[in-house]
Amino acid sequence: MIKYIQRPASVFSAFIIAYALTGSALADSIEGRWLTGKRKVAITLFSCGDAYCGRIDWLAKPYRKDGSLKIDNENPDPTLRDRPYCGIEIITALRPDGSGVWTGGDLYNPQDGRTYDIEIKTDGKALDVRAYLGIRLLGKTENWIQAPADTPGC
Repeated sequence: MIKYIQRPASVFSAFIIAYALTGSALADSIEGRWLTGKRKVAITLFSCGDAYCGRIDWLAKPYRKDGSLKIDNENPDPTLRDRPYCGIEIITALRPDGSGVWTGGDLYNPQDGRTYDIEIKTDGKALDVRAYLGIRLLGKTENWIQAPADTPGC
């Protein structure tokens, strides 16, 4: 006679809870302050409804060579062209796909006034941020790291 070992319901429950926590931790792992590829801009990524958004919250060089504040003068919307870079929401509508990748969002670049598609992958310690126009293969990827706690804000 073969006896089957019954696993207590608590083992199954623990597995489900661990899976849920892992998924939640992955979804939250992009939130925070990140230094972009050249480490001259800090972006804060945050939850905005059912998606993630990001805004510029520090610039190593907030002024142009002529001493004027860097403003969004390339924006296609003329009413937004006088706002300073610092504080601009540049990432919108980014959503996790469940595998440590966030897609479907847009990245606005105030340097050229263009909006790019964006994809973010993470290993929990850094972000690989890929921006592209329509064709992912023709994009550019930057590695973003967590900003040190003493990085000033705008």
